[in-house]
Amino acid sequence: MNINEEEFLRQHYRLVPWREMLESILLDVRELPFTNIAFKIRKSDGELTYKHKMYFSCWGELVSLVINDSHPPKEIHIGPRHINQTNVDGHAIKCGHLVADFDAPDTRTCGCGAEKKICQRCWSGVVLPAAKRLVRFFQEKPISAVYCVFSGRRGVHVWACDEFLPALSETERLNLLRSTGEQVDMLPGKMNHLCRLPYSPHVGTGFVAVPFDPFDPRAEKLSFLQVKLGQFKPDAFPWIPCPRPPCQQEEPSAPPQ
Repeated sequence: MNINEEEFLRQHYRLVPWREMLESILLDVRELPFTNIAFKIRKSDGELTYKHKMYFSCWGELVSLVINDSHPPKEIHIGPRHINQTNVDGHAIKCGHLVADFDAPDTRTCGCGAEKKICQRCWSGVVLPAAKRLVRFFQEKPISAVYCVFSGRRGVHVWACDEFLPALSETERLNLLRSTGEQVDMLPGKMNHLCRLPYSPHVGTGFVAVPFDPFDPRAEKLSFLQVKLGQFKPDAFPWIPCPRPPCQQEEPSAPPQ
């Protein structure tokens, strides 16, 4: 009997390095009980919906739910943490991470843009150079750790994690994204925005959002990153910050499309 999608999800979530990832994104796993977690689930009628405002006492409780639930989440998203630790609703929020979300533009002459997908040519010529520039941009700031993650579809999510980020206002966060010089999505800069967690599958493609070093020669091959449920191997995609490249030469701009 073939293993169904839900069993693939359970097996996959068992392999995710939850503690290392959450410690980096939250800065302190003790903040998890005050952090908004959301699941993307499929309703009985087949429609996808979000299950919002889920709070967990510890990372183990979160893991236990996603691997033991009869209907594990299709995707897992993380939001901000709430400052008032006695009541998570209606109080000020802060966020220790900032995500630069870059997608290959839809106006691509190769044709993959119309399908909201990415081809090898657009990956190596457009997305990967942008990922390198974004990583370098954040590494030049007083940011302790930068992580680059394949989005699972047609772009990258570059996560900046540092203790000074929660002190930024929403305007300051958005200005930091604008100053990257790349055409990044501004929504992840907003305080209340939910970001799909690394290692979460993309519900539209089935590809896992795997972290990678954009300066690693293996990243040039899109097929290296297009990992489906059931194919993921944690040793191949560890949760570690992007190392600083040995040469800080300027990455060339993407060729005209």
